[in-house]
Amino acid sequence: MTNDILHKRNLHRFDPVAYLVIEKFRLYPLTFGLLAAVIATGVYLFTAWISDTLWSKPGQMGLLKDWIPWLVGLFINPVTLGYYLWSFQAIDQVIQDLEKSDVLEIDKFQIDQFVINLYSQKWRKLSALASALFFSTIVFIIRPRLEESWTSSSFLPGLTITIATFAVVYMGSILVFNLITNI
Repeated sequence: MTNDILHKRNLHRFDPVAYLVIEKFRLYPLTFGLLAAVIATGVYLFTAWISDTLWSKPGQMGLLKDWIPWLVGLFINPVTLGYYLWSFQAIDQVIQDLEKSDVLEIDKFQIDQFVINLYSQKWRKLSALASALFFSTIVFIIRPRLEESWTSSSFLPGLTITIATFAVVYMGSILVFNLITNI
């Protein structure tokens, strides 16, 4: 298989975030997930320090006592982001394995065009952006009403979680679209 065909199948080039992470930062799914956990920890601690919400006070939950941001920031988001990056590579590996196995007789150009056409649809990015905007808006509106939550302790933690929600929902939506497309 030529490098030209492999280059055509770099499906991450159709998503600006994946392109940035893979091509510019040269990250792999595992390193992206681990880096997301480290960044989340740093951002949460910095936000809590700046907003004076690191420790609990009467009527206010501190970051160090609230387990939900830690669960989401250290486990759920990194797994989602790692799978998001992996999802662009998964179908390419399946196609390569099918080509090598000679189980199916396929026209390489035709299958490349088919896959590229699926991944290059603009509605995918627009739908992911719309869902990210929708869910982050809900988080921004609902978070101040949550008692017993660090994110409702002041404006800055709520804003931080809203921004993180936007990013993770965008990548999670693209992940779902990629998995459906791959199937």
